Amino acid sequence: MGVEYQKRMEMTTVNLDAYIVNDHAYYLSIYKGKFFGSSDKGYAILYNDTGNETDALQSVKPHIYYGIINNTMENTGKHRAELDFSPQESVKHYLQSIVHAGLLDREEEKIYKRSIRILENMLTLQDEMIDLYNESHAHFEAIKARGYFTDEDLEKARRFPPVANLIQYKQFKDRYQHRTDFDVIYKYGKKPAFIQHATHLSPMILKRMASRLSGPVIKDSLDRLEKDADFHDKSEEEMKAIWATRSERSLEENLEESFATLRHPIPTNRDQYVQKRKKNQVKLHHNLLFWFLNVLVIIMIIGLIVKMYK
Repeated sequence: MGVEYQKRMEMTTVNLDAYIVNDHAYYLSIYKGKFFGSSDKGYAILYNDTGNETDALQSVKPHIYYGIINNTMENTGKHRAELDFSPQESVKHYLQSIVHAGLLDREEEKIYKRSIRILENMLTLQDEMIDLYNESHAHFEAIKARGYFTDEDLEKARRFPPVANLIQYKQFKDRYQHRTDFDVIYKYGKKPAFIQHATHLSPMILKRMASRLSGPVIKDSLDRLEKDADFHDKSEEEMKAIWATRSERSLEENLEESFATLRHPIPTNRDQYVQKRKKNQVKLHHNLLFWFLNVLVIIMIIGLIVKMYK
C-alpha cells in the first residue's frame, strides 16, 4: 500500500487513520530514507477507485495537522507526563520536617513555607499533566480503533498542546522567580541540626535545586515556552491563545512543505510550493554556514586566550 510512489532507498509508512471526504476514505502515505534519523522525503494520498484527486487534495491539510499533533502528544506530551517528580516530593517532606521542628526564625520560615507551596503546586500540576496525556492518548486510541478521524476529532486534538504548555509554564514560573530560596535551603541543609531531618534525602538534591544549577535549566524551559512573547499580566486563556497561534503558524509551514513533496495527487500549484521550499533551504544553509563560522571564530579566540596563559 503506497509503495508505488516510493523511491529508491526509501521505506513507506501509511497512516491507517483515514480522513473522510464525501463519504470516501483517504490515507496518508509517508516516505522516509532507510537510514536512521532520516526526515520525511515525500507524501502521497491513497484512495480507491471511488475517490478523486480533488477530495484527495482536500484531505492533505487535515492529515498533516493530525499527524503532527498526534506525534507531539504521543512523544513530547508523554515525556512530560513521565517526568520523575519524586525528588520534589522528597524535598517537600524534608522542608515540612524542618518547619515542624521549629529550627527557623520568622524570615527563614517564610522562605521554607513558600518553597513548600511552590513544590506542592508543581506536584499538583504534574498530576494535571498526567491526566492531560491520558486524555489525549485515549482520544487517539479511540480514533485508531474507529479507523478514521473527523474535523471534530482534529479540533479537539489541537487543544491539547497549548494546555500542556500552560501546565509546564505554571510549574516553572514561580520556581524560577523564587529560585534563590533554595540557596538558603541548601546552605542551611549543611547544619547538623538540619542534616538529621534529611535521612531519606539524597545529599545532591538540595545542591541541584540551588539557583546556580537549576536556574539556567528552568530559564531555558521558560524561554522556549515564551519565545520572546510578552506573558506579563496575561491570563491563562491569553497564553493558550499565543501558543495556539504559534502552533498554527508551524502547522502551516509544515503543510507547505508537504505540498512541495506531495507525489500523488500532484497539486496544480505545486511549483509555487517547490520554489518557496528551495528558498527556505537556501536560507537554512546560509544560517548553518553563519553558525559554523561563528563557532570557528570562538574556538580560535579560546585558543589564543589559552596560549596567553601558558
